[in-house]
Amino acid sequence: MIRPRRLVYVLLVVVMHQSCAPPPAPVRRPGWIPTTDISGLLGEPTTLFEEIHDLTAAAQVTVTDEQTDQSASASVQYLPPQLMRIDVRGPLFRHVLTAVFHADTLWSLSEGRLVRLDARRGIVDLLGINFSGQSPREALLGLVVPVHSRDSLSVEFPRADRAVAVIHNPAGDQRRLWVDVLSGWVVAEEGVDATGQRRWRRQLGQYEPVGDTGIYLPRHVRIESGLRSIEIRYGEWRVDQGLSAASFFKGLAL
Repeated sequence: MIRPRRLVYVLLVVVMHQSCAPPPAPVRRPGWIPTTDISGLLGEPTTLFEEIHDLTAAAQVTVTDEQTDQSASASVQYLPPQLMRIDVRGPLFRHVLTAVFHADTLWSLSEGRLVRLDARRGIVDLLGINFSGQSPREALLGLVVPVHSRDSLSVEFPRADRAVAVIHNPAGDQRRLWVDVLSGWVVAEEGVDATGQRRWRRQLGQYEPVGDTGIYLPRHVRIESGLRSIEIRYGEWRVDQGLSAASFFKGLAL
């Protein structure tokens, strides 16, 4: 029989051992080795979803500005490449917002009012987040747009486990991407305009496989623009739930 004092001692040792244990190693990009050419990684075409019909996930969304911090639950549906629906609900499952991205159009339903907006401009009006021409669907999902053939790319290594890739376009704008050299994933990205002003920044983390598809997406996406930010923590992605394009517009009364 173990005495109470002995039991407490054993439990303390176990807790201290667990607290001192190193964090789990990050999931590594399939086929990645630290000596892989970074420019080749960013030049990969976006063909991730060619064999997937649709994706769905629950998510926790937090929108923050200099005075408020609001959190809500959400459901996310994606029908590649053009359709994305986000339903946001507050306490007691009260409907807050439905946003449907269809190509370059954003349909927004809130408080019974349906509005049609330009997708890129609409995300600024709704959230105060300016993606400077980037696709809102790709930004919110945590996808990284590959380097275009007209752009130039330079890569620096500020420290042993990080690479910073700077993509210059002909208009003078830049995208800066931080790559974890050990795992092969892009962990941060920011857009800088021709004047050198940062327009937005994304942090990407907790990359996990999407079912058995061979696709990996970040579970954690945080986007900052000016004094506003949106943080999305995705649950497990479910694949091919049989969604139809018509189901994305359910309840919108178009």
